[in-house]
Amino acid sequence: MPTKEQFRYRRDLPRRGWALIDTLDHGAANFTCENCGNVHIRYKHVLENRKTGKRVLVGCVCAEHLTQDFTTPKLRERNLKGLMARRMRFPTLNWVYSHNGNLRLKKDGMIFVLKRGPFGGWAASYLPRDRFEWVQIPGWHDDPVQAKLAAFDAVYPKD
Repeated sequence: MPTKEQFRYRRDLPRRGWALIDTLDHGAANFTCENCGNVHIRYKHVLENRKTGKRVLVGCVCAEHLTQDFTTPKLRERNLKGLMARRMRFPTLNWVYSHNGNLRLKKDGMIFVLKRGPFGGWAASYLPRDRFEWVQIPGWHDDPVQAKLAAFDAVYPKD
């Protein structure tokens, strides 16, 4: 098995007609590319063949070659990396305690508020830009960090 991603066609896969359907974050660089066999893939690119309907999960280099599109897979991967980096930084932003004891953050024209529940746990809500109604994020969270991440996921979806 190769340790560096090198493109080569698999004999049982069609060479043409592939379309990029989605890009997924595997979470760790331990996914194996279904085309070249590279075992150090973190971002999986879902390709579908227009003629056969067959789907494969491949790394960036194989996605570029199979689709003959040498920009979109890299852009999608870069967008996912940026989103995950912003998600990791979100709980560490300048959250302040209000006079009621709630955690509050103003970001991008929105206001996020975390409230401690009477029986423990944290609830999150936010006020969207240019709106006057608060949006409650469903569920109770064990600690403020999880509530902050739930708020981030609600406002900044992965799509």
